[in-house]
Amino acid sequence: MKGAYLSVGDIWLALILDQKVRESPIPEYTHIGLTVSIEDFPILSQRIQQSGAKIWQENKSEGASLYFLDPNDHKLEIHASDLNTRIKSAKASPWEGLEFFI
Repeated sequence: MKGAYLSVGDIWLALILDQKVRESPIPEYTHIGLTVSIEDFPILSQRIQQSGAKIWQENKSEGASLYFLDPNDHKLEIHASDLNTRIKSAKASPWEGLEFFI
């Protein structure tokens, strides 16, 4: 089995090459969001797009975001802000059914 472990702050991601992968992304909005600095966002965004990653959603949220799929169709987002700013924005303009558990 091939794989890699990546450290993202206090979080680690296990990426494993597996023959039993889905053939398309899951249909819901659920995804992993990663905070990046506003200074790093343009180059990271460019590198992701140049890699051929599929963009699964246009950014309609506050701040700079890029929503893309990894090679196994996991939904990811890089966001040039932080979770507190995103929550503050969502509270100011909540969508139907939105609940906060913080």
